[in-house]
Order: sequence, then structure tokens, then C-alpha cells
Amino acid sequence: MRFQTMADDIAELITTLGLERAAIMGFSLGGATAQELALVRPELVRSLVLLSTWARSDGYFIAQMNNWQAIRRAHWEDEASFLLSLEAWLFSPATFANEELRRSIYTMWLEEETQQSEGWIRQTEADIAHLYAELTVPYAPYGGNPFSPHDRRPKALALIGDRERWPRGCEYLRVAARGLPAQATGLYIQIAQTHESFGDSAGMWANYQRAMQIGRHIGA
Repeated sequence: MRFQTMADDIAELITTLGLERAAIMGFSLGGATAQELALVRPELVRSLVLLSTWARSDGYFIAQMNNWQAIRRAHWEDEASFLLSLEAWLFSPATFANEELRRSIYTMWLEEETQQSEGWIRQTEADIAHLYAELTVPYAPYGGNPFSPHDRRPKALALIGDRERWPRGCEYLRVAARGLPAQATGLYIQIAQTHESFGDSAGMWANYQRAMQIGRHIGA
């Protein structure tokens, strides 16, 4: 896996779609690939939005990737043990201290289709190979945490209308509610409405009651 190859794929997609210049947003590995595209095919890129990514792989970053590879190889077939071994890197101190939130994150992560170990190693090799060069297009870098309440809500909204996956979407909204107490009442109302739309009366009333409890607690 090489950034150049992935950037070539994006360039081909932009050309095939007939776009003159595109606004590109990339998260993590996608952000590094977006930088590569802007460097090698700047005529295709109008602007960049870069989220939770990095400009180049310095010595510290490479050492970290090598460490992650060693952990991955030590837990080749055990995804849960692998994630537990990485939690000091994955979570902020505040998230790490919230055991309930961490447990919810692990539950959701393990329910999703996870990347195969060999693919994960190949991805980190690509991460290590990412080098910085001067960007010549406008770009806006953003921080962010893929497990933050703010970043979980868009995924939840994409799932709660799906007949097969709406329960997972509701779980994402619960994670968001734990991290965003001022918005928790509205989020639980949304969860209740989702249960109602799929004919789950018991779940609907349980979540409406939870919304009322939170509302009384925060004075909403």
C-alpha cells in the first residue's frame, strides 16, 4: 500500500466524474492521502480539509508505528486484546477515566467489521512512508477524535433510518449523550423516536423516560 497509489485512485475518480477541481476532505490516513493528491496533482484540488492527520512521519511517529505493529503481531487473532493494548494511545485522559464510555466504544468497535491484521500492518507501513512537502492549495487542518461524542453523531444519523442497523445507531447516540450532557435530553428523545418508528414500544417508552429523567436533572 502506497500513498501515491491511493492518490492516483482519487485522481482517476475525480477525472471519471468530470469534476474540474474538487474540495477534498480526509481523516487520518485519508488526510495523508489527500495531502499526497494535492502534491502530485494540484490542478485537481481546489482545497483541503484535514482531520486528525499528520504532515510527515518523523522519528517519534515511526517508532510509535513500529510499536503498534509489534502489538498487532502479538495479538494477531484477538481483536479485543489488541484494542486493550492500545487504549493508552487511543483515548484521551478524560475518555480513559470514563469506564462506561470506554466499554461502549469497545462494544461498538468489536461489532463492526474490523480490518484484517495483514491489512492493518500494510496500512501502518504506508503511514510510516508519508513524508511532508510544501502544499500549494488552501488547506484547513482540524483535530478530532473518532470516538468523540461530536464525531459519533453523524454516523448515528446515517444508521437510525436503516431497518437492519438502527439499534447500532441508537447506541452511537447514547455514547454522544454521555459525552454531551447538555444535549442528552434531545438525543434520548431522538433514540425514543427511532424505537417508535421501528415498532418497538417498550424501547420507545424506556428512552422517553430516560429523557425526562435527564431533563429534570439538568433543569431542562
